[in-house]
Amino acid sequence: MNRRTFINQSLIATAGIGVGGFGINHQLMGSLLTTSLVPEMDFFEFKIGNFDCMSICDQLMSIDKKMCFYGASDERIDSILEEYGIIPNEDGTILAVHSSFLINTGTNLVLIDTGTGNGKLIEILKKKGVSPEDIDSVVFTHGHWDHIGGNVDKDGNMVFPNARFYMSKADYDFWTNESYLNQIEGKSGEYAKKNLLPLKERIDLIELNTEFIPGLTALNASGHTPGQIAVEIESKGEKLIHLGDTIHHLIHNEYPEWRVDGIDIHAENGKVVYEYMSAPARKRFAQRAFEQNAQVFFSHVYPIKPGKIVRKGDGFAFTHKIE
Repeated sequence: MNRRTFINQSLIATAGIGVGGFGINHQLMGSLLTTSLVPEMDFFEFKIGNFDCMSICDQLMSIDKKMCFYGASDERIDSILEEYGIIPNEDGTILAVHSSFLINTGTNLVLIDTGTGNGKLIEILKKKGVSPEDIDSVVFTHGHWDHIGGNVDKDGNMVFPNARFYMSKADYDFWTNESYLNQIEGKSGEYAKKNLLPLKERIDLIELNTEFIPGLTALNASGHTPGQIAVEIESKGEKLIHLGDTIHHLIHNEYPEWRVDGIDIHAENGKVVYEYMSAPARKRFAQRAFEQNAQVFFSHVYPIKPGKIVRKGDGFAFTHKIE
């Protein structure tokens, strides 16, 4: 498998069920995490203080286990997967997801990331009584294709016609630089041309560490891309940190040096460079979430539920179980 095949990964569409509240059998979900027996989940509804939140499965995908845990030996990978109760598919792949995240603050209806553009996001929103016209704010964690792909439809029309768009300046500058876009491998360059360049008059560049929408603060999570942000969501003393692509699998929390190789991207001297740079953000946010007792959410971790960072040995690990 090519080291950047993840960027062009074949996608497995789901026709799943939604799950409201926290009434999930965590033991079941852990033991069946990547088998064909996984309960399909289109969306998951929960609250952060007074905010109604819903994580949304745009599309499922499979990642080769060796590619997902680059830097670890085959024996170590198999041992850790067994420890986590994760059973790979027969072809050696494990399950991941492309997701979006909806927040109703009571004042704003905010969508974090617009998905792949050919998944189930719009269908699921409509099933829940939300039309694209209802969305007033769209936030991009970063500019990779599977986070911005739902901005513009196949006819060139804006999918969210009434929304303002929010992105970090560093990421916007990178993903709208046509020289960089022409150098980028895979889909992301062309997707940015189609889905970001048309937003020029409608996008607000976020100042980091400030509340850009009441209850939402942008935090620096750069490394995966030059300006990836984490979105800290807070209401009535409860907090969730949406960490985007800081990790791509829950095991990366425990082993921050393991990664999907060849997808962290930045530019040096006018040239696009693929170099792993996510580890500092992974470690920093694990510490932050643990100390603040905040829930966390990651764009590609399945099932699409928030969880908590817990101590494990000298480091941290992720659990979907929320006490």
